[in-house]
Amino acid sequence: MNQPCKTKDIDAIIAKNVRIARYLRELTLKDIGKILDVSGQQVQKYETGKSAISIDSLVRLAKALNLPINFFFEEIDIKTL
Repeated sequence: MNQPCKTKDIDAIIAKNVRIARYLRELTLKDIGKILDVSGQQVQKYETGKSAISIDSLVRLAKALNLPINFFFEEIDIKTL
C-alpha cells in the first residue's frame, strides 16, 4: 500500500521541480524572480526548500514557463531529461 506523502515531502518535490523548470528554460534566479515579483534570493529559498512557494506563485510560474501545473508535483529523475 502507498504511504501518503507528507507535506515536507511534497514541499521538497516542488522545490526541486522549480529548480528543474528554471534550468529547462535556461533562466536565472533573477528571471524567475521577475516573473514572481520577488527577489532572486527568494527564488533560491524556494528552490532549496527554505521557503515554500505559494500556490498562486506556482500557477503563475507554470503559465509563464508554459508548463502544466502538475509538473511541479511529480517525482522527476533529472538523469532522464
